[in-house]
Amino acid sequence: MRDPLDVMSDGSERVRYNRPGFAVFASRMRLSDYPDRRILSHWHDDLEFCFVRKGRIRCEVGGDVFTLCEGEGLFINSDQPHGMDSFSGEDCEYFCMVLHPALLGTSAYLLENFVRPLANNEAFSCLKLTASEGWQQMVLQCVRAACETMEGDDPAAELTVMSLAFRAAALLTRHMPAPGPLAVEADRRSLSLRRMLGYVQRHYAEKLSVRDIARAGGVSVSSCCEVFRKHTGQTPGGYLIRYRLQKGMEQLSNPNLTVAEVARSVGFASSSYFTECFKRYLHVTPLAYRRNAGEKRAVGL
Repeated sequence: MRDPLDVMSDGSERVRYNRPGFAVFASRMRLSDYPDRRILSHWHDDLEFCFVRKGRIRCEVGGDVFTLCEGEGLFINSDQPHGMDSFSGEDCEYFCMVLHPALLGTSAYLLENFVRPLANNEAFSCLKLTASEGWQQMVLQCVRAACETMEGDDPAAELTVMSLAFRAAALLTRHMPAPGPLAVEADRRSLSLRRMLGYVQRHYAEKLSVRDIARAGGVSVSSCCEVFRKHTGQTPGGYLIRYRLQKGMEQLSNPNLTVAEVARSVGFASSSYFTECFKRYLHVTPLAYRRNAGEKRAVGL
């Protein structure tokens, strides 16, 4: 099982790139690698591409919900809150490429004329990619090729992946929409959500109310609930519980901490409620999870 997302103080994800100094993550993934086969809503500066190889996956980006089937994919632009979920517990295998815009800005000219207009386009938060559209199929091919290259033994893998990233960015740039007035409102709500997610991710261990979360986003309680439901498919309280559970999973890897100590450290008032939520969302007790995780680590030694 993969480690929970690594989140920075502003609430954004710190992407774990394949190789230090090369701002690209490209790999074949499985949704079952994540707790409850769900990736909680998060955001990052990077551009992200997803291409489904087997199965189906449900993606939420900025309040829009996409069903991706085999052969389909999704482009997610910079700073867009997004999450992924399974269908009735189904697994999904997909290719994932995440790259920082700076990788494409190899000169001031490219950065100002191409990279920033793409990454900062409020009207282009995401795009579903299908093989029936010729240029979109080429983007999907770039994603798959980048993942396979990073998994292979090509001594010039980074150069190959850079060329694929430039090709994908060029295709998106040619077909991206022009920003409009509706995009400004969407971007405002996205900013509020990022602030609220960041607040939860910084203060999850404290006693939090929906009013606290709403205040962090500069919105009313009702708007907070509406934004969370639209953009994450969850209530603010539901997101908080899932995030606390993710952090609890990290803490359970420390054998020196009791379940009660882990529960308190991630914001649960009691170990019994922590265990109840753990079983409800992850279908296993904290102790069983700790035991299973330890066995998997031992096998990997």
